[in-house]
Amino acid sequence: MKLPAAPQSFGQLAAPEPESREENEVCGDGGSKVAYVTEDGRVTKIVVTCNCGQVTEIDCQYDE
Repeated sequence: MKLPAAPQSFGQLAAPEPESREENEVCGDGGSKVAYVTEDGRVTKIVVTCNCGQVTEIDCQYDE
């Protein structure tokens, strides 16, 4: 599953370089899927897709 990169516009951070971004997906026995994006070793987004088709996206933010 490819997650779309955030569009670049005023006030938003630029997307990280492709080599520092990794996307993974895990499928459950009931048909649900969990995908996550890591950037520089940190999870930055979690996408949960239910077997009914509902999608929940969670953006992860860290305090520096």
